[in-house]
Parts: sequence; C-alpha cells; structure tokens
Amino acid sequence: MKKKALTFGLVSLLSVGVLMPNLGHAEDNPREYQILVPNYHGNGQEDQGYLRESGDSRVQWGVSLTNSDEGNGTYTRFWLELGTGANVTNGHDVKEGGGYKQYDFEKASDAKGKKVYLTAENNNYNSSTFEITGEWDEEI
Repeated sequence: MKKKALTFGLVSLLSVGVLMPNLGHAEDNPREYQILVPNYHGNGQEDQGYLRESGDSRVQWGVSLTNSDEGNGTYTRFWLELGTGANVTNGHDVKEGGGYKQYDFEKASDAKGKKVYLTAENNNYNSSTFEITGEWDEEI
C-alpha cells in the first residue's frame, strides 16, 4: 500500500514538473507580413490578425522590418490594435534591417482573448507610399 502511494506521488510530481513550465508562457511563432504603408502619416495594417491569449503585460510582442521600399535603413512605426481600431500597445520605430525587436504589451488586459492586428505608420509626412515586409508575433 505504501509503495503504491509513493509511486503515485512520484508520478504526480513528475507530471506537474513537466506541465508547469508550459503554463502561462506564450508560444514563439512569428508570422510573415506584407503591408502597404500610405503617405502623409497614413496607417497600413496586416489583414489577418491573431488571437492574443495572454492578459499578462510581461508577455511581450515582437516585430522585424526585413524590407522597406522606402529605402535601406529607414524607419517605420509599429503598434498593435484591436479590430475596432483601439491601440493596445504603444508605437515603436523599427529600423529596416535592424533585426527582431521585442516590446512590452502595455494594455494586455484589453487584448486578452481578442484578435490583434499589426499596424504600421509612415513616420514621415511626405507623399511616399511604400510596401514593407517582415515578421511579427503577438505573444513572445
């Protein structure tokens, strides 16, 4: 009887140890995007959106700007918003070719269980319209 209880206890403990690291952690699964960014501080947006499961502001989001038809080394401002147009993160200027950047999710509780959309803005007030590509992830 003692041996069965001990075996059950050890199996239970090992099961919890295996499962616990996966609870509350976001999956790192960046997706490609392609956005047409309009002129004069216009906003462009990827069209699929992805479900933000976490309401924890410590679970960051990330974006890379792999290519910008605006030119090498240029910057584009990115943030995440809901389908209603409400911003759920602050804007961040990302440099073309500067690698993958991670940011805090300031209004994570507002986005929990909702689709969020990567939004990009022409940070220059000019007549240029250009396409950008890269990767983003709503939860890292």
